[in-house]
Formats: sequence, structure tokens, C-alpha cells
Amino acid sequence: MSLKRINILPISLLFCMVSMNSCDDETIKLRPSDIMTIDTLYKTQSKQLEIELDSICDAQFQQRFEKALDSIMDLRLEERKKRLGF
Repeated sequence: MSLKRINILPISLLFCMVSMNSCDDETIKLRPSDIMTIDTLYKTQSKQLEIELDSICDAQFQQRFEKALDSIMDLRLEERKKRLGF
């Protein structure tokens, strides 16, 4: 057996075992208290995620704005140099 075949064999077997177990028609019944817990966790985590993503967007906006401003200033400076003959 080659080295590649040895590495792929355990992964393939694991995949087959997992896929066989995932074909059950068993549905999970959640209690109302479980649903409430899941909803509470979702709301809390989504609020935290929204705050983090907003701060990342704000930081990226400032960086991108400064970069765009710098490139516009460079273009205007080049245009002035061409007009003046430098």
C-alpha cells in the first residue's frame, strides 16, 4: 500500500460510518424550555456578534477611507506636476 492510500483509508472509513448513522428518520423533540434556552442563547450571541462586526466595519471603513484619500491626493499631485512641467 502506498502512503497516500494509508492516509485516505481511515478517513474514508470514518466518513462511511458517519454517513450511515446520519440516515436515521428519528426526529428530535424539543421541550419548550429547550426552545427558550436556544432562543435566548441565539439572541445574546447575535447581539454580541453584531457589536463585534460593527466595530470591525468601522475600523475597516476608516482605513479604506484614508487609503482612498491618500490615493486621490497622489493623483492630484501628479496632475499638478504635469501641468507645471515637473
